[in-house]
Amino acid sequence: MNTSLNIIIADDHPLIVQGLKAVIKENSPHQVVATAANGRELLQLLHSHKCQVIILDINMPLLTGPEAAKEIKLNFPKIKILCISLHIYAALIRKLEQLGVDGFLPKNISPHHCLEAIAAITQGQTFFQYAKPNPLQITMEDGTTPLTNREREIIQLVKEGHTTKAIAEQLSKSTHTIDTHRKNICRKLGIKEANALLKYLIDNPDAVK
Repeated sequence: MNTSLNIIIADDHPLIVQGLKAVIKENSPHQVVATAANGRELLQLLHSHKCQVIILDINMPLLTGPEAAKEIKLNFPKIKILCISLHIYAALIRKLEQLGVDGFLPKNISPHHCLEAIAAITQGQTFFQYAKPNPLQITMEDGTTPLTNREREIIQLVKEGHTTKAIAEQLSKSTHTIDTHRKNICRKLGIKEANALLKYLIDNPDAVK
């Protein structure tokens, strides 16, 4: 995209902000017109700075990313929002989509993907290609993993092709207990049906090592 865009970055980590600014300046015609360190500051900036895109951190003080996104979509519906976070979990992605957020990027991938995402969302597309949770990477808002050691053990056995009955025998548990674990695993990973767990693991071969 050759059209120059005005961008605001909202993140309370200076290194992240400087890294994104450098990538945008060196690799695109876009301009970062302002930065904010918290959600409230971001909302104030929108009254004095015109922008087409906001790069919005999920975990910020005073007003979180999702809280700020809700206000922005209500009062500035034409502005595109690209959320970024260190943590990926299914409930977060669903919440962002429900709020009308246009895209999401995990912070642990190349910042150059940011330009790819900006190009997509400013053309009316959504950008969640890199938002697929992984059982070993998925984290909650407090940074903890939602999967217990037992659930991880069951994931590994399912990946190896063991049936519920075989897993129950190997772990000296009832099939009902294993079924409950499988349902909890699917709920945490955003998988709608328990029998889809194996397909998820096949589609994500690096999910459990």
